[in-house]
Amino acid sequence: MENKNGVKMQKKNIEMKSLLRTILEEAKKNKVMFRYSALNHYEWGNFDYIDDWSYDIDRVIEVIKGWDCLHDIQFLKANKVMKDNKKVVNIKTIKEKLESKWYGYKVGNQSITYSADCEFEQFSITIGEGYDAYQLDEDESSSILLSSDGFLSWEAYDTLLDCVQTYSVGLESLFKKTSINEIMDNWLEKFKLFEKGLL
Repeated sequence: MENKNGVKMQKKNIEMKSLLRTILEEAKKNKVMFRYSALNHYEWGNFDYIDDWSYDIDRVIEVIKGWDCLHDIQFLKANKVMKDNKKVVNIKTIKEKLESKWYGYKVGNQSITYSADCEFEQFSITIGEGYDAYQLDEDESSSILLSSDGFLSWEAYDTLLDCVQTYSVGLESLFKKTSINEIMDNWLEKFKLFEKGLL
């Protein structure tokens, strides 16, 4: 390809992706896993829909297409995912959540055991052993086991940047060299060029 002065120009291979896909690809680059909100599925009683933490962008989009409502997407650093049960956070994170100001449990050196079984709709956390053991109720257990580092609320009825309804402060800290606002601004600039046929 040559310009009007006969100078050879390199053709750029530029692909325009959706805003959601762009955000999720950035999360993947930063080793941040995501999924459609397991807490939403738990509250709605859709236990079979609770997905593992992963980098499966198509799965998130597939679930959003199937539901007429405001959608929440959860984000979690990959090193916080339980290795033997990728639906929940790991033991270290469970302990941190239990001892946080929000919950206020004193765990110390006591053992922590958990159950997260979507088939039998059972979620529980137990602190300690024997007669001194304390078991959290199911709702509190699920809120810890299915928790995240941040979330993004997506409205499928809207278009462009308006799809992003809100996101948590925690989500901003997960992206090392950028932010949600910066991702959105860059995407919109690219989309404007795409609309004008300039990409």
